[in-house]
Amino acid sequence: MSYVYLKVPDKKDLHYRIKWMQDNKTMSYNAGYEINVKGYNKKTGTITKTEEEMIAWYDNFVLQEPDKYYAYVYIDNVLEPIGEVYYYLEHDIHNMGILIQDQYRGKGYGYFALLELEKIAFQKNGIHELSDFIPMERIGAINIFKKAGFVPTNVKQKELKFGKECISEQLLLTKEMYDRRKVKKMDEIVFQSEHINYIKVSDKYIKDYLKMMNNPKIRKLLSANDKVFTYEDELNWVKSSREKIQFSMIDKESKKFIGNIGLMDVTDKGAEMGITITEEFQNKHYGSEAIEAIVQYGFETLGLEEINLIVFSHNERAIHCYQKLGFVVEKVEKNVARIDNRDVDDIYMKRSK
Repeated sequence: MSYVYLKVPDKKDLHYRIKWMQDNKTMSYNAGYEINVKGYNKKTGTITKTEEEMIAWYDNFVLQEPDKYYAYVYIDNVLEPIGEVYYYLEHDIHNMGILIQDQYRGKGYGYFALLELEKIAFQKNGIHELSDFIPMERIGAINIFKKAGFVPTNVKQKELKFGKECISEQLLLTKEMYDRRKVKKMDEIVFQSEHINYIKVSDKYIKDYLKMMNNPKIRKLLSANDKVFTYEDELNWVKSSREKIQFSMIDKESKKFIGNIGLMDVTDKGAEMGITITEEFQNKHYGSEAIEAIVQYGFETLGLEEINLIVFSHNERAIHCYQKLGFVVEKVEKNVARIDNRDVDDIYMKRSK
């Protein structure tokens, strides 16, 4: 899953919006309504605007925070924007909207774009609510909004679509609801073992992540790269890991951060395990407990048949731990890196169900 982020466009980038609004597939959801908007095509749902009209719209709508916000939606592996999000104040309520280009729909980008818009609206701009009316027939869109924390209200609108009655329901998210959901989700325990709670990775622990990943003793066990990680690096990692099987480990007794563990490249058959533990909690059996817990999570909860891992040959303590827990060496790739003036190998290990 690519990392999704928002960026307020410059005027020179308005041609992207003009293009989306004229694309039949992207705008098909908008077809058939009685909309009094210049350039609207009832048959296709498209809206045609000249460059001058779009610039006038930009001057009135963009860079008007806090009560108006507009941004393009980007993903990290595509140079051009893939859609837009916005909100605006009307009749004492902040109405919002989201549009993802047709070719990027069904990939989860809309959900993450909604989460980013919520951050801007509630954390940065301090508005009190976000509201949208969605036709009840658009079940997929409604489910995405619900997943992002919106709830249906009793408020409904009746419209005509190609001459037939269409009912839209209001989906609402208030700042109070957002704050409650954020706190709950941040510390929600996904599973636990004897001494450890496993929660989803969170920006709450970015300082802990940085301290761990920039520790020279830990870094040399993970990579030959001397890169120093920044706050932005870890924030991007958290965002990209939201829907992945990545967990932060918290000591039940002290409530301290222990490290991170996860399963990557998950298939129907297996996954690759990764684990990093802070220096404070190393050599205290937390690693063994966590590895066994994530293995059982993979086997029992995810239905995997095998768990794989890769470890540097100079990390002898970890290799011994893995072997005690039932992992066996599958192959050795020689001289993959040079660390502390010596060549090290990649050891590929596997544990089957």
